[in-house]
Amino acid sequence: MKGDKIFNQALTLWHEEPDVQAEGAKTLGRSPELIAERNEHIMYRYYYYQKFTDKRWDVVVKLLRRQFYISETTITEIIMDNSARLKQIQNEQLTIRQLKERYEFF
Repeated sequence: MKGDKIFNQALTLWHEEPDVQAEGAKTLGRSPELIAERNEHIMYRYYYYQKFTDKRWDVVVKLLRRQFYISETTITEIIMDNSARLKQIQNEQLTIRQLKERYEFF
């Protein structure tokens, strides 16, 4: 078949094992610092919705999904994984004014 040789060569290249990066080499993806910062913003935004609105859990998760462009499952996992941080935020008992001063997105 015409093009069969090229297709098989491409298929062979596709299935080759990737090169192992040297130790300390930079990897692709978000940095841990950016992920931590994003999660912190999610926690404060969740606190805001929980404390100052009467929205249901599922509505809040959908809002956070649209605001941060990540899945509802990921939002839920972030909130559960950071439950200790959420308790700290709740203990601060921040007002809307304090949230606006700290984070411009409020």
